[in-house]
Amino acid sequence: MKVTLDVARARDITREIDLVVLPVPGESADNAQQNPEANTAVSHLAECDMNLSMGALLVRMGESFEGVFRILPKSGFTPETARVELMRMQKAGTSQIDESVVLLEFYAPEASTGVDGTDAVEFPFSLPVPECLLATITVHETSVLWQVSGSVRFDSRKELEITHMVTVRGSS
Repeated sequence: MKVTLDVARARDITREIDLVVLPVPGESADNAQQNPEANTAVSHLAECDMNLSMGALLVRMGESFEGVFRILPKSGFTPETARVELMRMQKAGTSQIDESVVLLEFYAPEASTGVDGTDAVEFPFSLPVPECLLATITVHETSVLWQVSGSVRFDSRKELEITHMVTVRGSS
């Protein structure tokens, strides 16, 4: 839900106005996503194809983002480590703070192979959202945004990343 009220131009502070709040397209009342394809970010690169599948793109404080980070390495490339991270980006005017909230790091032996018989390397994850942080919001020049990112390192100098924007709501 996004509502902007211009109180600076208000003429009568005792005036009451009814607001009708409609759901954001693509969100239902129980926070379930209607389109499962929208929950997946895909990236095709020279070294590998990456897929970041999320169970839901919207959770409340205290809940978790769950999903699977899949890597389909091309011939001659073997992943060494993979990382899945929940990040919060806070912007106020000209200052911006990017903060890692939850970080999971995997080594290639911890991965499971793809269920469809491919050479996919899969990393299931669960990223809990702490209750003490700000929810997703954008007001004028101030915003708090959240993202889940998956990254893979093939050797000590090459790291590839895929991200998916997510929404965090206040606790109920």
